Amino acid sequence: MRDMVYNLPVLTPPRWVRSRTTPIALENLLHYLVALLDHPAEQHRVLEAAGPEVLSYQAQFEHFMRVSGRRRWLIPIPFPTRWISVWFLNVITSVPPTTAKALIQGLKHDLLADDRELLALIPQELIPFDDAVRNTLKEEEKLVNSSDWGYDAQAFARWRPEYGYYPKQAGCTVKTTASPRQRCGKL
Repeated sequence: MRDMVYNLPVLTPPRWVRSRTTPIALENLLHYLVALLDHPAEQHRVLEAAGPEVLSYQAQFEHFMRVSGRRRWLIPIPFPTRWISVWFLNVITSVPPTTAKALIQGLKHDLLADDRELLALIPQELIPFDDAVRNTLKEEEKLVNSSDWGYDAQAFARWRPEYGYYPKQAGCTVKTTASPRQRCGKL
C-alpha cells in the first residue's frame, strides 16, 4: 500500500478495493501471540484477531494517504484485472510476484474477523488504523538510524521512506566441514 501511494500519481485498483476487512495493528497482533503462550490449548479452537474498525481496502488507502500526507486519485476500475494488479505490484513495489498473486486473490472477498472470544481471553486496547499507520511510519524513521542495527552510512544514504523492503530474492550459502553424521546427529 505504501509503495503504491508513495510512487503512483493515480491508483487504479480493481473492484476488490471495495472488499472489507478488520485490519489489526502489528503491535496488537504481537501482544495476542505472546499472551497466548500463557494460555495452553486444551482443546481445538480458532481465535480470530481483528482491529477495532471495519474498513474497505479503498478506505484503508484513503486513510493511509491522509496520514502520510500523500494526495492521490483513487479510481477503482470496473473490470477484473488480477494479472494486471500482480504485474503492477511486481513493477511498482518490492513485493515478490508469488506474494502479490496470493494477496490479490485473497482481497477479492470480505474478511471480517470475529475477535470477541480472543478479546475476552486477552483484553487489550486495540489501536485504530490511522494511529497504527502513523506509529509505523514514525517507528520506521527511527529504525533506519538506530544503533540496534549498527549505523551504515551507505544503507542510510540509499534508504527511501517511499519504499518498503521485501527482498524479491534472498538466501545464503553456508559451508561446513562437518560430516552428515555430525550435522544431523546419530543416524
